[in-house]
Amino acid sequence: MDMKHEAHLTANLAAALERDPITQALLERFGFDREQWLRQGSEMRVHTKGVRNPCQGTLAAPEPSDMVELGAAGDATGAGTGVPKFAAAILAGGMATRFGGVVKGLVEVRDGQNFLALKLAQLKAVARRGGTPLDVAIMTSFASHKPVSEWLASYPSDGLLAVHVFPQFISLRLTDSGELFLDSEGRVSPYAPGHGDFHFALERAGLRERLQKNGAEWLFVSNVDNLGAALTPELMATVAAVKDADLLFEVAPKAPGDAGGIPARLNGRPEVIEGFRLTPDFDGSAVRDFNTNTFCVRLESLTRPMSLDYFIAEKSVDDRRAIQFERLVGQLSAFLPTRFIRVPRAGGRSRFVPCKVPADLTTQAPLIEAVLAHTNALS
Repeated sequence: MDMKHEAHLTANLAAALERDPITQALLERFGFDREQWLRQGSEMRVHTKGVRNPCQGTLAAPEPSDMVELGAAGDATGAGTGVPKFAAAILAGGMATRFGGVVKGLVEVRDGQNFLALKLAQLKAVARRGGTPLDVAIMTSFASHKPVSEWLASYPSDGLLAVHVFPQFISLRLTDSGELFLDSEGRVSPYAPGHGDFHFALERAGLRERLQKNGAEWLFVSNVDNLGAALTPELMATVAAVKDADLLFEVAPKAPGDAGGIPARLNGRPEVIEGFRLTPDFDGSAVRDFNTNTFCVRLESLTRPMSLDYFIAEKSVDDRRAIQFERLVGQLSAFLPTRFIRVPRAGGRSRFVPCKVPADLTTQAPLIEAVLAHTNALS
């Protein structure tokens, strides 16, 4: 680390926070890693231009043995023998910048119900079918933690759900040259450093251990804005049938405009590889599937040491370029035995109905209604 630059960054940060005690309190509360941030500042000073975050090693398309078809094991309606106990987690953190900076989980979707209400209704149906309360962990960010917690305080769980809220971490934006980024009002610019915070934040909150003590073996994880991702008997049976993996990511057929991760093999191992990490010699278009960011993970496997990378992301803040370092939850596949579950993307059985911008609520409305009708029919 450049010690001179570290001292320079430290002094600039101290001066900025002295003028902004509210943000200083946020950093203390939500786990700002000052040492990591200083290292990132030094990294930006020496980072060469060109392709950032490329994969290291040999990339290849996934093998047929890496893929599992949803429902191939049959339907587990009635919670048949051999189906493990699940808990659920909802990723409701981030900054929702593409949604106008609002708390996306609390945005109304239909009939006065927001994303969180609809996701929790789906999980209530799981608890009702199983006959026992279901643990649900909701990951928030510094931007969403308070409003989500306040909304949940008045949410009627009816004893079917045990809801736990835990925040992800917080960091500060940098400039391209590794300086402290200040907004147009001269204040530091905090951000949530990616959903790769998930299992670290879950552990910090003591929830992984708590879920296991309550009997859960697997954790079903999905984005708050994907109402197609439901914990169904079909999914639980599929997971139960896979004996050689601790992590199963759902993948769906690609569609025009998709941007994100794909199932692949890196150095012979099945992994989720983000599009920005693909090397020039690898044709990502040859892979017909797309990572939905819905997955099931064996809770015990989350006790293993896993050091996820921080990837460089460029953002526009006040019409200026800002740098964020983000971890991605898909990189868990670099550390855990992984398989991919192929899931439908059309009709009522669709498991991928993302709403990334407000206009999606209109364009996706028919599909949202279809998937909600399908999951309601399972109740």
